[in-house]
Amino acid sequence: MGLIESVIDFLERFLPAIIGSAGSLLWVKGNNFRLLGVFILGAFMGVYLGDLLGEHFGINSEGSMLLTSLFSVSVVDKMFKGLEQTNILIIIERVGRLFK
Repeated sequence: MGLIESVIDFLERFLPAIIGSAGSLLWVKGNNFRLLGVFILGAFMGVYLGDLLGEHFGINSEGSMLLTSLFSVSVVDKMFKGLEQTNILIIIERVGRLFK
């Protein structure tokens, strides 16, 4: 299998999740690093969770990946906002004290 066939197979498999994740970035605010992280995590959640949900509910895989990646970007964005509001270093320090 050549490079072109590999790229086509990759796009056939992951394109719905990539489109869903990229489309939902229109509503996400932040710097480029945050947008890239939200995009990648949303696409991965769309691929893996979308397949699972598609099998469970009996809908096609592409549609479930598209919808899952659209909504998972929102979930990942909320997670990043929560981490920004929480001082994670204090939590790590307290957990480290438990194991001393």
